[in-house]
Amino acid sequence: MSTRAQQQDPHFFADVVRPAITRNNNVMNESMTFVPKDGSFEWLQRSIYGVLKTPMPLGEVSDLFSNPESGVSNVIPLGGVAFLNVFESKVHRQNMINDPNEELLQAFETFRSWKEGDGAHNRLCWIVVIGVPPNAWTEEFFQVIMSSVGVMVEWSPLTCSRTRMDVAEILILIESISFINKVLQVKFRSHCYEVGILECQYDPFDWVRHRSPINGIAQVGINKPDGEDSDHDTRASTPQQQPQNDDPSSPNNDNQPHHTPDTCAHQPTQTSSGSEDPFELRPII
Repeated sequence: MSTRAQQQDPHFFADVVRPAITRNNNVMNESMTFVPKDGSFEWLQRSIYGVLKTPMPLGEVSDLFSNPESGVSNVIPLGGVAFLNVFESKVHRQNMINDPNEELLQAFETFRSWKEGDGAHNRLCWIVVIGVPPNAWTEEFFQVIMSSVGVMVEWSPLTCSRTRMDVAEILILIESISFINKVLQVKFRSHCYEVGILECQYDPFDWVRHRSPINGIAQVGINKPDGEDSDHDTRASTPQQQPQNDDPSSPNNDNQPHHTPDTCAHQPTQTSSGSEDPFELRPII
Protein backbone atom coordinates (compact mmCIF):
# COMPACT_ATOMS: atom_id res chain seq x y z
CA MET A 1 0.00 0.00 0.00
CA SER A 2 1.36 3.39 -0.98
CA THR A 3 2.05 6.11 1.57
CA ARG A 4 -0.78 8.18 0.11
CA ALA A 5 -3.19 5.27 0.39
CA GLN A 6 -2.10 4.72 3.98
CA GLN A 7 -2.87 8.34 4.80
CA GLN A 8 -6.30 8.18 3.16
CA ASP A 9 -7.35 4.89 4.74
CA PRO A 10 -8.50 5.60 8.33
CA HIS A 11 -8.34 1.88 9.16
CA PHE A 12 -4.75 1.37 8.01
CA PHE A 13 -3.12 1.80 11.41
CA ALA A 14 -5.67 -0.22 13.35
CA ASP A 15 -5.97 -3.05 10.80
CA VAL A 16 -2.43 -3.32 9.49
CA VAL A 17 0.19 -1.65 11.66
CA ARG A 18 -0.96 -2.58 15.16
CA PRO A 19 -1.26 -6.35 14.46
CA ALA A 20 2.17 -6.24 12.84
CA ILE A 21 3.88 -4.71 15.86
CA THR A 22 1.97 -6.65 18.53
CA ARG A 23 1.84 -10.12 16.99
CA ASN A 24 2.22 -12.78 19.70
CA ASN A 25 2.53 -9.96 22.26
CA ASN A 26 6.03 -9.23 20.97
CA VAL A 27 7.26 -5.96 19.49
CA MET A 28 8.83 -6.45 16.08
CA ASN A 29 11.73 -4.02 15.65
CA GLU A 30 12.61 -2.65 12.24
CA SER A 31 15.58 -0.40 11.57
CA MET A 32 14.97 2.82 9.63
CA THR A 33 17.00 5.94 8.87
CA PHE A 34 15.67 9.49 8.54
CA VAL A 35 17.70 12.56 7.64
CA PRO A 36 15.79 15.86 8.16
CA LYS A 37 16.35 18.91 6.01
CA ASP A 38 18.63 21.56 7.43
CA GLY A 39 16.68 24.14 9.41
CA SER A 40 13.51 22.04 9.58
CA PHE A 41 13.57 21.95 13.35
CA GLU A 42 15.04 25.32 14.26
CA TRP A 43 12.21 25.84 16.74
CA LEU A 44 13.54 22.98 18.85
CA GLN A 45 16.66 25.03 19.51
CA ARG A 46 14.36 27.56 21.21
CA SER A 47 12.67 24.91 23.36
CA ILE A 48 12.93 23.63 26.90
CA TYR A 49 12.38 19.96 27.62
CA GLY A 50 10.45 19.49 30.85
CA VAL A 51 9.36 16.39 32.76
CA LEU A 52 6.68 16.80 35.43
CA LYS A 53 6.95 15.14 38.81
CA THR A 54 3.29 14.09 38.56
CA PRO A 55 0.64 14.43 35.78
CA MET A 56 -1.11 17.80 35.69
CA PRO A 57 -4.02 19.25 33.68
CA LEU A 58 -2.81 21.12 30.62
CA GLY A 59 -4.36 24.37 31.84
CA GLU A 60 -2.28 24.26 35.01
CA VAL A 61 0.92 23.64 33.06
CA SER A 62 0.14 26.53 30.71
CA ASP A 63 -0.51 28.78 33.73
CA LEU A 64 3.08 28.22 34.84
CA PHE A 65 4.17 30.14 31.72
CA SER A 66 1.34 32.69 31.62
CA ASN A 67 3.62 35.68 32.25
CA PRO A 68 3.98 37.46 28.86
CA GLU A 69 7.56 38.38 29.75
CA SER A 70 8.52 34.70 29.85
CA GLY A 71 8.49 34.57 26.05
CA VAL A 72 6.76 31.19 25.85
CA SER A 73 4.89 30.83 22.56
CA ASN A 74 3.62 27.27 22.97
CA VAL A 75 3.43 24.41 25.46
CA ILE A 76 3.44 21.05 23.67
CA PRO A 77 2.74 17.74 25.45
CA LEU A 78 5.01 14.88 24.42
CA GLY A 79 3.12 12.10 26.16
CA GLY A 80 3.14 10.91 29.73
CA VAL A 81 4.66 13.70 31.81
CA ALA A 82 7.04 15.20 29.22
CA PHE A 83 6.64 18.63 27.59
CA LEU A 84 8.25 20.94 25.08
CA ASN A 85 8.05 24.60 26.03
CA VAL A 86 8.72 26.63 22.87
CA PHE A 87 10.04 30.17 23.31
CA GLU A 88 10.07 33.17 21.00
CA SER A 89 13.87 33.26 21.04
CA LYS A 90 16.88 31.45 22.45
CA VAL A 91 17.41 34.41 24.77
CA HIS A 92 13.98 33.90 26.36
CA ARG A 93 14.68 30.20 26.70
CA GLN A 94 18.03 30.75 28.39
CA ASN A 95 16.60 33.35 30.75
CA MET A 96 13.98 30.85 31.90
CA ILE A 97 16.61 28.15 32.46
CA ASN A 98 18.86 30.52 34.41
CA ASP A 99 16.08 31.88 36.62
CA PRO A 100 13.08 29.50 36.92
CA ASN A 101 10.41 30.51 39.41
CA GLU A 102 9.53 28.45 42.46
CA GLU A 103 6.38 27.02 40.86
CA LEU A 104 8.40 25.55 38.00
CA LEU A 105 10.90 24.00 40.39
CA GLN A 106 8.07 22.38 42.32
CA ALA A 107 6.27 21.08 39.23
CA PHE A 108 9.17 19.80 37.09
CA GLU A 109 11.84 17.28 37.96
CA THR A 110 13.63 17.95 34.65
CA PHE A 111 13.78 21.41 33.08
CA ARG A 112 16.54 22.10 30.53
CA SER A 113 17.27 22.90 26.90
CA TRP A 114 16.00 20.32 24.44
CA LYS A 115 18.65 18.00 23.04
CA GLU A 116 18.79 15.06 20.65
CA GLY A 117 17.10 12.04 22.16
CA ASP A 118 14.55 13.96 24.22
CA GLY A 119 11.06 12.77 23.43
CA ALA A 120 8.05 10.86 24.67
CA HIS A 121 9.44 8.10 26.88
CA ASN A 122 6.18 7.43 28.71
CA ARG A 123 2.50 7.71 27.99
CA LEU A 124 -0.98 7.84 29.50
CA CYS A 125 -3.62 5.30 28.54
CA TRP A 126 -6.99 4.00 29.68
CA ILE A 127 -7.12 0.43 30.95
CA VAL A 128 -10.21 -1.78 31.16
CA VAL A 129 -10.16 -4.20 34.10
CA ILE A 130 -12.56 -7.15 34.16
CA GLY A 131 -13.22 -9.86 36.73
CA VAL A 132 -12.89 -7.67 39.86
CA PRO A 133 -14.88 -9.07 42.81
CA PRO A 134 -17.31 -6.54 44.36
CA ASN A 135 -15.69 -6.69 47.80
CA ALA A 136 -12.33 -5.69 46.26
CA TRP A 137 -13.71 -2.66 44.41
CA THR A 138 -11.56 -0.01 46.11
CA GLU A 139 -8.97 2.50 45.00
CA GLU A 140 -6.34 0.56 46.94
CA PHE A 141 -7.10 -2.61 44.99
CA PHE A 142 -6.85 -0.87 41.62
CA GLN A 143 -3.57 0.77 42.63
CA VAL A 144 -2.15 -2.67 43.42
CA ILE A 145 -3.47 -4.16 40.17
CA MET A 146 -2.11 -1.29 38.06
CA SER A 147 1.33 -1.56 39.68
CA SER A 148 1.85 -4.65 37.49
CA VAL A 149 1.82 -2.45 34.36
CA GLY A 150 2.33 1.18 35.46
CA VAL A 151 1.11 3.81 37.91
CA MET A 152 -2.56 4.57 38.50
CA VAL A 153 -3.44 8.22 37.84
CA GLU A 154 -7.26 8.30 37.97
CA TRP A 155 -10.31 6.11 37.72
CA SER A 156 -13.34 7.07 35.68
CA PRO A 157 -16.49 8.47 37.35
CA LEU A 158 -18.43 5.31 36.43
CA THR A 159 -15.82 3.17 38.16
CA CYS A 160 -15.49 5.43 41.19
CA SER A 161 -19.24 5.60 41.76
CA ARG A 162 -19.72 1.84 41.10
CA THR A 163 -22.34 2.65 38.46
CA ARG A 164 -21.29 -0.57 36.73
CA MET A 165 -19.02 -3.27 38.11
CA ASP A 166 -18.56 -5.66 35.21
CA VAL A 167 -15.67 -3.52 33.98
CA ALA A 168 -13.50 -0.80 35.52
CA GLU A 169 -11.80 2.06 33.67
CA ILE A 170 -8.43 3.19 35.01
CA LEU A 171 -6.08 5.87 33.65
CA ILE A 172 -2.43 4.88 34.08
CA LEU A 173 1.04 6.23 33.35
CA ILE A 174 3.39 3.71 31.72
CA GLU A 175 6.81 3.70 30.08
CA SER A 176 6.27 0.82 27.65
CA ILE A 177 4.97 1.37 24.12
CA SER A 178 3.75 -2.23 23.96
CA PHE A 179 0.02 -2.88 23.91
CA ILE A 180 -1.25 -4.06 27.31
CA ASN A 181 -3.16 -7.34 27.34
CA LYS A 182 -2.66 -9.64 30.31
CA VAL A 183 -4.41 -11.73 32.94
CA LEU A 184 -3.48 -11.77 36.63
CA GLN A 185 -4.36 -14.37 39.21
CA VAL A 186 -5.38 -12.46 42.33
CA LYS A 187 -5.67 -14.11 45.73
CA PHE A 188 -8.15 -12.21 47.89
CA ARG A 189 -9.28 -13.60 51.22
CA SER A 190 -9.73 -17.34 50.64
CA HIS A 191 -10.54 -17.10 46.94
CA CYS A 192 -8.50 -16.79 43.76
CA TYR A 193 -9.72 -14.64 40.87
CA GLU A 194 -8.56 -14.13 37.31
CA VAL A 195 -8.49 -10.41 36.55
CA GLY A 196 -8.06 -9.21 32.98
CA ILE A 197 -6.19 -6.00 32.13
CA LEU A 198 -6.68 -4.65 28.61
CA GLU A 199 -5.64 -1.38 27.02
CA CYS A 200 -8.54 0.52 25.46
CA GLN A 201 -8.26 0.91 21.67
CA TYR A 202 -9.86 4.35 21.52
CA ASP A 203 -9.05 7.49 19.63
CA PRO A 204 -6.01 8.76 21.63
CA PHE A 205 -7.74 12.13 22.10
CA ASP A 206 -11.07 10.59 23.12
CA TRP A 207 -10.31 10.30 26.82
CA VAL A 208 -9.46 14.00 26.98
CA ARG A 209 -12.63 15.15 25.23
CA HIS A 210 -15.19 12.85 26.77
CA ARG A 211 -13.80 10.50 29.38
CA SER A 212 -11.21 12.05 31.64
CA PRO A 213 -12.49 12.81 35.16
CA ILE A 214 -9.85 15.49 35.57
CA ASN A 215 -10.76 17.71 32.59
CA GLY A 216 -7.92 16.56 30.40
CA ILE A 217 -4.42 15.56 31.41
CA ALA A 218 -1.80 17.97 30.14
CA GLN A 219 0.04 15.34 28.10
CA VAL A 220 -2.40 15.23 25.19
CA GLY A 221 -2.33 18.90 24.36
CA ILE A 222 -5.92 20.07 23.96
CA ASN A 223 -6.24 23.48 25.62
CA LYS A 224 -9.58 24.48 27.08
CA PRO A 225 -11.30 27.34 25.22
CA ASP A 226 -10.74 30.88 26.41
CA GLY A 227 -13.04 31.82 29.24
CA GLU A 228 -13.96 28.26 30.19
CA ASP A 229 -13.49 27.45 33.85
CA SER A 230 -11.51 24.25 34.29
CA ASP A 231 -13.63 23.31 37.31
CA HIS A 232 -17.02 24.00 35.72
CA ASP A 233 -18.69 22.86 32.52
CA THR A 234 -20.23 26.05 31.10
CA ARG A 235 -22.26 24.05 28.61
CA ALA A 236 -24.36 22.65 31.43
CA SER A 237 -25.44 26.08 32.68
CA THR A 238 -25.55 28.21 29.51
CA PRO A 239 -26.08 25.89 26.52
CA GLN A 240 -27.87 28.60 24.52
CA GLN A 241 -24.70 30.72 24.47
CA GLN A 242 -22.56 28.06 22.86
CA PRO A 243 -22.09 28.18 19.06
CA GLN A 244 -23.09 25.22 16.96
CA ASN A 245 -20.21 22.99 15.97
CA ASP A 246 -20.59 20.12 13.53
CA ASP A 247 -16.94 19.09 13.63
CA PRO A 248 -16.83 15.65 15.31
CA SER A 249 -13.17 16.12 16.21
CA SER A 250 -13.78 19.29 18.17
CA PRO A 251 -13.58 19.03 21.99
CA ASN A 252 -16.50 21.51 22.18
CA ASN A 253 -18.92 19.56 19.98
CA ASP A 254 -22.12 19.11 21.98
CA ASN A 255 -23.19 16.27 19.67
CA GLN A 256 -20.44 14.15 21.18
CA PRO A 257 -20.84 12.16 24.41
CA HIS A 258 -19.65 14.10 27.41
CA HIS A 259 -18.85 12.96 30.92
CA THR A 260 -19.21 15.65 33.54
CA PRO A 261 -16.24 15.42 35.93
CA ASP A 262 -17.24 13.55 39.07
CA THR A 263 -15.86 14.86 42.32
CA CYS A 264 -15.52 11.35 43.71
CA ALA A 265 -12.78 10.67 41.16
CA HIS A 266 -10.55 13.13 43.02
CA GLN A 267 -11.12 11.69 46.47
CA PRO A 268 -9.22 8.69 47.85
CA THR A 269 -11.40 5.74 48.64
CA GLN A 270 -11.74 4.96 52.33
CA THR A 271 -10.86 1.34 53.04
CA SER A 272 -10.93 -0.56 56.26
CA SER A 273 -7.53 -1.25 57.77
CA GLY A 274 -6.55 -4.63 59.11
CA SER A 275 -9.79 -6.35 58.10
CA GLU A 276 -8.80 -7.63 54.68
CA ASP A 277 -6.06 -9.93 53.49
CA PRO A 278 -3.33 -8.41 51.29
CA PHE A 279 -3.63 -8.96 47.56
CA GLU A 280 -1.34 -11.50 45.93
CA LEU A 281 -0.75 -11.08 42.20
CA ARG A 282 0.59 -13.66 39.78
CA PRO A 283 0.65 -13.16 36.00
CA ILE A 284 -0.96 -15.93 33.97
CA ILE A 285 -0.15 -14.66 30.47
